[in-house]
Amino acid sequence: MLTFGFTRSQRLLSAKDYKEVFDDCDFRASHRKVLILARTNNKTSARLGLVFGKKNIPRSVDRNRLKRITREQFRLQSGAPRGIDIIVMARGALAELDNEAYAILIRKLMLDVQLQQTRKQKNELSIT
Repeated sequence: MLTFGFTRSQRLLSAKDYKEVFDDCDFRASHRKVLILARTNNKTSARLGLVFGKKNIPRSVDRNRLKRITREQFRLQSGAPRGIDIIVMARGALAELDNEAYAILIRKLMLDVQLQQTRKQKNELSIT
């Protein structure tokens, strides 16, 4: 049976985990409303961290809605990246987007990160 939970092993939990991604990000995908930073890790699964601050999204209802959609797209994405830590950061007036538009945007950006990771792995294999 398929489960769509969002377990602790799928989350960035500590400040140290976030700092490692911020300090040494390998992949980046951006839009004027969202920034995704990612870094390869030594784990078998991907982990997700969310940064949706009051400064960019004042209403808690909107922050929670966008975080829920982000987690859902991360879980449901087919061929999700493996061995990568991802941070999704809100920028600007992200709350103006409706659910469907934001889901499409976040899916596109995560796919871009996945393609960057695949290209990097192919380059590393061709060098060795």
